[in-house]
This record gives sequence, C-alpha cells and structure tokens, in this order.
Amino acid sequence: MYLTLSIALILALTRVRTDDENHKEFKQLCRVYNLLTAAVVEQKISSGNSDAHETITAAASRALANVKKLNLTAAEEGKTKVLRDASQYPTLQKVKADDAAKGYFENVEEAEFQKLRKDLQDIEDTKDTGKTFAKTYGTPFSDNQKTAIRAPLAFLAQAAAAIHANLTAVYNKATLARQQARQIFPKQCMVTKQSAAKMRL
Repeated sequence: MYLTLSIALILALTRVRTDDENHKEFKQLCRVYNLLTAAVVEQKISSGNSDAHETITAAASRALANVKKLNLTAAEEGKTKVLRDASQYPTLQKVKADDAAKGYFENVEEAEFQKLRKDLQDIEDTKDTGKTFAKTYGTPFSDNQKTAIRAPLAFLAQAAAAIHANLTAVYNKATLARQQARQIFPKQCMVTKQSAAKMRL
C-alpha cells in the first residue's frame, strides 16, 4: 500500500512539474508572439527647427537631397550651363552626343540628370525654394568660394550617399527579418506543440 501511495505521489509531483514547465513555456511563447505581432512603430526624430517629426530614413533622404543641392551650388559653370539649357540638352543622350558637355555627367543616369536639372532650378528660384535655400546655406557662392569648396562638397555628397545606402540596407534587412520571423514563428509553435504531445504519450 505504501509503495502504491509513493508511486502515485511521485507521478503527481512529476505531472505538476511538467504542467508548470509547460505553463512557463506557454507564457514565453505568448510574449514572443505579442512582440512579433505588435504593430511596428517607426522611431521619429525632430525635423530641423520645426515641431514636425519624421522617420530616420526620411531624415536621411532629406539630408542627402540637401547635400546634393549644396554640391550643385559649387559645380563648374559648364555643368550648370548644360543643366540650364533644356532646349539644347533635353535629355542625357543629347548631352553625351556633345564632346564638350558629356564629361560633366559621367556615370549619371537619365533620372539623376533630370533631378539635377530640377535641383538647380530650385536653387536658383529667387522666390520660394531658392530663397529658403540661400538663407539656410548662404548661397550663392563667389567663384573663389566655389573653387575652394568644390572638392570637399563632392566628397561630402559621396559620403552622404554611402551613409544613406547603408542605412536603407539596414532598415530593409531589419524589416525582412521581422517578416520572416512572423512567418516562421507559427510553424515553430506547431512543432513545439506536437513534440510536447508526444512526450506526454
């Protein structure tokens, strides 16, 4: 009789321990599930001197756009002349057909060429965008100033483009990892549940 009671007690304690471990594991899975299914709220930072806020990727894109515009303010006169003359050089193909002009736009695609043209128009607009840009960066620069800052600004533009590319890659990688985790987690839970069921048999 004592032996029977002892065996029953051991089995009961083992079951309690197993149930307790299963409960802990279930709670852990619930926490992970809540983390994976929670809405992703992008961190935002203040936008310049205004009260507006923007995502880090948006801020990086805005900074890169400003650096490119600033770099354009110190460009050679030949380059800005081509960008201003949309009648003679409406497309990059027309530019590359001109030996005197094509050297200014090596390794540039059509979309970027048109964006440079638009940026120059924005910079030289004396009323709206150009006025704000001039007030912020102290443009236009003199010829001597352009010569002095041309190389540093070109380097800055390259560095900003590299930082923006790296930041975008990290953000996309993190987003993909989260999506994959959401897909894998339910399958893993099913495997864990099946394994636990087999252990009880």
